[in-house]
Amino acid sequence: MRNPFASRIAALLIITVIITGAITACLSLSQSPTPSLTAPTATIDPLSMVPTRASGVSAIRPDPGSVCPYDPLIAPLAINLSQENWSHWIKILSGEKAAVIRGENTLIETRSTADLFNGNPNARAYAFLLEQLHRWGYEDGVTLFEESYHREQLPEQQTTWKNLIVVIPGSDPALADEQVLMTAHLDSINTLHPEENAPGADDNATGTATLLEAARMLRETTFRRTIKIIFFTGEEQGLLGSQAYTQSHANEMEQIVGVLNLDMFGYDADDDNCF
Repeated sequence: MRNPFASRIAALLIITVIITGAITACLSLSQSPTPSLTAPTATIDPLSMVPTRASGVSAIRPDPGSVCPYDPLIAPLAINLSQENWSHWIKILSGEKAAVIRGENTLIETRSTADLFNGNPNARAYAFLLEQLHRWGYEDGVTLFEESYHREQLPEQQTTWKNLIVVIPGSDPALADEQVLMTAHLDSINTLHPEENAPGADDNATGTATLLEAARMLRETTFRRTIKIIFFTGEEQGLLGSQAYTQSHANEMEQIVGVLNLDMFGYDADDDNCF
C-alpha cells in the first residue's frame, strides 16, 4: 500500500530551513581552521520556549534564524533550494511517484532492508540512489562507495546488505583527514504488519531526500575538510548499518569532527509548526 500521507508530509516540511542549517553547519565545520570546543551563547534558549501539554503553559517559539542566525557562506547554495525538490524525492522514495531506474518507470513501494537486497522489484530504492548519484558524476571507488555487511540469521544462512557512501574530498592538506558526516537511514519498517509494504515517507524518506539534495548541491563545492554523505541501511533492525560502518572505519573515528544525522523530521509532534 502506498503511503497516502506522503504529499501532506512533503508539503508541511520546512525543508529549506533544515537543509540550510545542515549545510551551514557542514560548511562551518569544514571551512573553519579548527573545530570550536566552546559552546556558543544563544540569545534565546529554544528549550525554555517550548510549551508543554502537561502544564498547558502558553509560550512563543523563537523565529527561524533568531537562535541559529543565517550564515552568508551558504548564500550561493541557498539560491538553488526549493521545497519542490524535496517533495519530488520524498514522493519517489515512498512510492507516490514513479522512479526512473534504467529507463523504466518503477514504484518504490517498500524500503524494508531485506527487500532492498533480495531482488524485490517494488523495493529498488538503493538502485535508484546509486543511479542518481552516478548521474551527478560521483564515481565508483573514487567519490562513491558501496560497503557490504552481513546480518547473521541462521548458521547456514547469511544476508548481505549495503551502505552507500558519497565522499567529497577535503582540499586543505592540513585538514583533509578530518571528516564531517551527513547521515540518514534509507530503510523503513512496517511495525504493525511486518510482511506488508513499508513506504516510510517520514521515517525516513525525509532524511534520505535531504542527503540526495546535499549530494546534488555540494558535488561541485570545495571544502577544506572531507565531507561524507552516508545512506545507512539496517537501521530498523537495530542500527546494523551504522554499526557496520563504525566497525569497518574504526581507525577514522578520531578524525570525525562533526555528524549531522537526519531522521524523521517531517513529523510535528507538538503541533507547534517547528519541525
